[in-house]
Amino acid sequence: MCRIITTAEISELSEKLPELQSTLSNWISILQTFPLIESSIEIDEDHDLSGYGVSLLIFDGNQIIDEAYNAYPGIAAIKVGFLPIAACESGSGNPYFLKENSIFRILHDGITDQDELSDDATELVMHLEDLLTMA
Repeated sequence: MCRIITTAEISELSEKLPELQSTLSNWISILQTFPLIESSIEIDEDHDLSGYGVSLLIFDGNQIIDEAYNAYPGIAAIKVGFLPIAACESGSGNPYFLKENSIFRILHDGITDQDELSDDATELVMHLEDLLTMA
């Protein structure tokens, strides 16, 4: 069932992701206003700037933290300012990230031997305001 973010989730995210505070504050504000957590948002190929299309499952607070600290590419992505917000639920399982009011797909195999994002790891999917009109 879709829901808004809880006070406990806000506290935990703020505590665990201080390096992403600006982006996180924006995302928390959205999740307090719109019941997006655990929602599925369909983005067809025509609206996905990368041309693929995706069915996004929006993360709850625990999933954001898990992707950021326990999984790649999240571990590498947060180092350069990407906040994990969703995953593909239609096959690839690729995570999706928010940075500078845009949604990016970061490929699982987009990690270098130095545990950094490769140059071709990120794909712009859409701008945040466009995602909110689809939700």
